[in-house]
Amino acid sequence: MKMRKRVVFKCFLTVILTAMLLAGCGAKDADEGFNCDSIPGDAELTVSPTKGTEPAETDALTRPIQPSEPEVKPSKPETPVQPSEPEVKPSEPETPVQPSAPEVNPSEPVNPPQPTQPVDPPKPTQPEVKPTQPVDPPKPTQPEVKPTQPVNPPKPPKPDEVHKHKYTDKVVAPTCTEKGYTLHTCTCGHSYKDSYKDALGHKFELQYTVEANLSHGNGAAYACPRCGTWHMEETGAPYTPEAYQKAVVDATLKYINQFRMEEGAPAAIMLPGLTKVAQLRAVQLQTNYEHSVDDLRAALAYYKYGEWIDGTQYGGKDQYYSINGPEAIWRSQNLDVGPDAMGLEIARTFRSSSAHWSYLGSAKYRYIGIGITYDAKAPDGWRWKICTLQTNTNYG
Repeated sequence: MKMRKRVVFKCFLTVILTAMLLAGCGAKDADEGFNCDSIPGDAELTVSPTKGTEPAETDALTRPIQPSEPEVKPSKPETPVQPSEPEVKPSEPETPVQPSAPEVNPSEPVNPPQPTQPVDPPKPTQPEVKPTQPVDPPKPTQPEVKPTQPVNPPKPPKPDEVHKHKYTDKVVAPTCTEKGYTLHTCTCGHSYKDSYKDALGHKFELQYTVEANLSHGNGAAYACPRCGTWHMEETGAPYTPEAYQKAVVDATLKYINQFRMEEGAPAAIMLPGLTKVAQLRAVQLQTNYEHSVDDLRAALAYYKYGEWIDGTQYGGKDQYYSINGPEAIWRSQNLDVGPDAMGLEIARTFRSSSAHWSYLGSAKYRYIGIGITYDAKAPDGWRWKICTLQTNTNYG
């Protein structure tokens, strides 16, 4: 680009100088007889004098003029536009240097040459750089929420379209806990209640009584015949082990005598001394549950109860006490009943055994002793042990 500008400037300057020289040569030919044979462009300009004339002193205009050639500096190669730089600044065109006008004699008219129009240098073309548009991040999609349409209230029916209720009545009787009422229901689904009646409440009736035992006191069981609800009432305190054992002994005697009298035998009479021996035998049964003659004689000897037998008088060696009567034993694990229920169970068990009942229910033996013990840690697992002793002699 810079080279082209310099070439154009050089051509323009040469044209101007050539025109000025031609104008000067024409004037000299007319006055002094000079002949301008040729005017080279950039070579030396030579002026030849006409024949028969002495060479005159050359005028300033006739001297060869060396056109001043502008200093041309080598242009630096243009730096290529880096593609990464979006902005490219075009190089400004150099301002042409105005040539210095030659000296002109004021006496000589000089027709100045018509200046030629300077050629506009081509405008540098700028590379079209499209700025990179920043990529907008995707906008989060909002769920489309459609506004809810307001619900229009139902229009009131026309007078001729008003619904007339037709109710069906149902009487609900009161219960022990719920009120009674009358239910009115229309075919359209509308309903209401009225004519309420108070709940009846429970009407408990005694069903049975519960004896006190080792875990609870006396109680009574009640039931409502209308709804079947049960109710328990407890009074008193549970039995102590000693009180419970005595109550079981009394209940056992009661039911044995009841069964004896049902069969025509008189009621048996309980002897206090015989009862002590029977109680000791019940304790022995906790560790040795069997009919043992040695254990029985040891219990009788402990209380010195019964008839003393001296076998040495008859050539024997045994000496012991005897009641001249049989023994019955029984055991149980029942813990959840009262003493009366326990006595009834003992009497029924003995009566159901023909061997035991043959002497317990016999009129031959009028006197009886009953003993009972309880051991929660019994070796055989049977907590209750019962022993009955009978005799036909009152030993007190």
